Amino acid sequence: MWNYLCGHISVCRKFQEGGHCAMSENARAFDGNAIPFRRPERADATWGIAATLLGMRLRALREEVDMTQRKVSDLIARSSPRAPMSSSKISRIEIGDRRLHNPEDVAVILDVLEAHGLKLSKPERKGLMETARNAAVEGLSDTYRDVAPEWMHRLIELTSRAESLFSLETSVVPGLLQTDDYTEAITPSTLPKRLLGHAPRLIELRALRRKRYMQAGPPESLYLIKYSALEDLVGTPKVMAEQVRQLLKYDEHPNINVRVVPRGASGMQRASSMTRLVFFEHDGLPDIIYNEDQGRGKYWTLPQDKDKDKAKDPKAKQEKEEASEYHELQDLYQEAMVQALGREDTRKYLSELLRWWEAV
Repeated sequence: MWNYLCGHISVCRKFQEGGHCAMSENARAFDGNAIPFRRPERADATWGIAATLLGMRLRALREEVDMTQRKVSDLIARSSPRAPMSSSKISRIEIGDRRLHNPEDVAVILDVLEAHGLKLSKPERKGLMETARNAAVEGLSDTYRDVAPEWMHRLIELTSRAESLFSLETSVVPGLLQTDDYTEAITPSTLPKRLLGHAPRLIELRALRRKRYMQAGPPESLYLIKYSALEDLVGTPKVMAEQVRQLLKYDEHPNINVRVVPRGASGMQRASSMTRLVFFEHDGLPDIIYNEDQGRGKYWTLPQDKDKDKAKDPKAKQEKEEASEYHELQDLYQEAMVQALGREDTRKYLSELLRWWEAV
């Protein structure tokens, strides 16, 4: 595990070589190596996990019969001219970043694939349709879809099911750690004038996200926060003092680690807000990196298929580029990790900053 989780200044070489640092066993390294950590199962699961798993499986089945999304779309149009399905819609279903509005769309896709050579057992088809129904279950993001950016919906739903969460914020305090007053002060400043009327609903959504995050028992979480996000005034000095005080309290939680990236740290220009989610093994999901830059977010996963024939796939180049981007973002986070203050130095910095904001 990395240094500041252990309270040191340099990276823990023993962990990189396959060993363990002297720390709580309830932790997970950013590179995917794990020390056992479990949380209770979530009873309020929504579409996030199911939609992602469904999309991964549908794509694999389509590629199994060597068909493109365009080809599937054309065949659906021929068999059901009154209910066509665009290739972009099929792509969205396979990406799994949105709630599935009609589970029967999956049945239509499976019908076409089976009619053109796919061998699918009845139990597997039944399981896929059950996953499709789960992928249609509304979540918190759907209640606020009128104000929440579309690219945020998936993050909102998946966070509640993650085993571990790694966050890097360079401009503001992480949303899940903000106080109510800080959220009320910062939200309007992040919106263009034409959307200022959305601020009250966005503030309400962010408060509910924090409540769900804490009430469920947060995943093992590591937050890296650039110093300027804590020293730049948001609202009033009183708001800032209360926010810093709250960060000190959060850092006392056994599952939450707060670390400050100090002045002089380099290499963080590419991300203003980045989150990596690691899921329970039984969920079957790859790690997901969400990166927000210039006001828009995008998701990255590491391609799982390592078949040697993959090099002949026309999409191999795109997947190679995505894998490269994924690793670059991972390296960016790890670089921030190495430069971040250790736990004691972070708490000392926050305590001094608290006194400063109280005195302003």
